[in-house]
Amino acid sequence: MFDNIRFLKNVHKVPYTQREFKKFLKDVPELSENTREYMDANSKYQISGRVENIAFCLPDTICARMGFLLQFFCVITADEKYFTKRSDYNSFLILYTYDGNGILEYDGKKYFLSSGDGFFIDCRKPHFYYTDGNYWKQSSLHFSGEAAADMWQAFYDGKNAVFHQPTNGAYQSGLEKLLQIYQSAAPYRDLQCANQLSQMITELLMEKEMARHHNVHLYEYLQDAIVYMEHHYMQPLTLDFFSEFFGISKYHFAREFHKFTGVSPNEYIIRLRMAHAKYLLQNTNLTIREICEMIGIADESHFASLFKKREGTTPGKYRKGFRTV
Repeated sequence: MFDNIRFLKNVHKVPYTQREFKKFLKDVPELSENTREYMDANSKYQISGRVENIAFCLPDTICARMGFLLQFFCVITADEKYFTKRSDYNSFLILYTYDGNGILEYDGKKYFLSSGDGFFIDCRKPHFYYTDGNYWKQSSLHFSGEAAADMWQAFYDGKNAVFHQPTNGAYQSGLEKLLQIYQSAAPYRDLQCANQLSQMITELLMEKEMARHHNVHLYEYLQDAIVYMEHHYMQPLTLDFFSEFFGISKYHFAREFHKFTGVSPNEYIIRLRMAHAKYLLQNTNLTIREICEMIGIADESHFASLFKKREGTTPGKYRKGFRTV
C-alpha cells in the first residue's frame, strides 16, 4: 500500500496542534495560495501519531477551470489523542479507514468507522472526527472547486455520508494512481490529476447508486433498458413494450426508471432523438422529413414542436446557425 509514493514523514509523540502547523507553513514557500489558504484556515485539531503527507503544489490552472483544486493528502496512524473539529472550511474531504476505529459527527449524525469505511463531506459544514479507542489508521484527501461541490451534492443525500470498500478495492487503487500521477511530473499533470479525481468520485457515486437499488435484478434491467433505448430509439418504444420485455408492471418500470435517471422513459427517448436530430441538422443536407424518419418521429409538426421546446428555435433556424456560406 502506497509502496511507490514519496511522503514527508513525521511522528508526533506529543500532540501536534494548529499552532505548530501554521509555523510549518512559513517554511514551505512553494505551496500554492489555494493550498496555503486551506491549511491556514481556522480550525481545531490535535494530531498524535505518525503522519505521512503530501501538500499539493499544482498551479491553479487547468485544475481550477475543471472545477477541482487538490489541496492536501496524508496517511495518519493515530492514537487515542487524535481529533479534528472544524467548520466554514473551504475544502471537501474523502477520509478512508484502513485499520482501527474512528468516529465522524456530521450534520446531526454519528458514524462509527472501521476497516474499509470512508466518508465524503463538505468541510464548510461543522464536522468532528476522532479516534474511537486507541488506534485509527486512515487517509485524508482534501480538495475544493465547483465540480467538487456538485459531486458532493450528488453523493450526499442528507442521510448517509459514508461508503464502504475493501482496502484493496477501486478507491484505494484510484487514490494510489492519483498520487503517482502527481509525483510523476508528467505532461499536463494537473489535467491528469483532475481527471483521475473525477473518475474516483464518479465510481463512488455509481457504487452508492447501485446500493440504493437493493434489488440487483432491478438495477440490471434498468441498465439494460437504457442500452436498448440508446440503440433502438428510432423504433416505436412504449411502456407496454418494456413491461412485456422485462416481465414487470409498466407503472413499476416507469417509476423506477425515473428514480434511476431523473426523467421518464419517454423523455429519455425524446432526448436521444433530439440529440441525433441536432447532429443531422448540423452535418448533413437531409430534409426535415428524412431526419424525422431516421429518428423515429413520423409527424414533422410534432418534431418541430418538440425541437423548439428544447432548443428554443425551429429545426430550420437551428440548421442555418451552422452554415458558414
